[in-house]
Amino acid sequence: MLAVFFVCVGSTISIGTIPRALRRGGALLATKVALGICAGLLLGNLIGEQPIRVGWFAGVSALAVVAAINDTNGGLYIALMGEFGRPEDAGAYSMMALESGPFFTMVTLGIAGLSGFPWQTLVGAILPLAAGVTLGNLDPDLRDFLSKAMPALIPPPSIDDQESSKVGQCNR
Repeated sequence: MLAVFFVCVGSTISIGTIPRALRRGGALLATKVALGICAGLLLGNLIGEQPIRVGWFAGVSALAVVAAINDTNGGLYIALMGEFGRPEDAGAYSMMALESGPFFTMVTLGIAGLSGFPWQTLVGAILPLAAGVTLGNLDPDLRDFLSKAMPALIPPPSIDDQESSKVGQCNR
């Protein structure tokens, strides 16, 4: 399902907008990846590969922190940029979408020495996005079709989640 989502995201990336997206989204992407690498190196040396087992930080691991830093909440970013930014700022998400998958997290963990991934896994993580870019630039109708499919691939919160959050708010 993630691969299908990345084909859809990739289809929205126009070759002509890549220079602008590189300037706007590239700065954010590079910063997030660099922070992820720093956090991975620091936590890898402090706590190692295994999660913390006891205390206030029980369950925290270098993997969890790196994944959290390297991921982007695309819906929130696009909503904020649509409201407070310029259209080019919202368009920069196409560049930042590269980090929404496992590719940069795997590279970051590899650089930090916390794990190793075969090259086939790295290629498989970025290949659907490249296929989407190709398809979207070859056929405008396919770009339109795939871009409309993106919201359908993001599951909404379940009713149980919404109800439990209301109960939690009442108890506070």
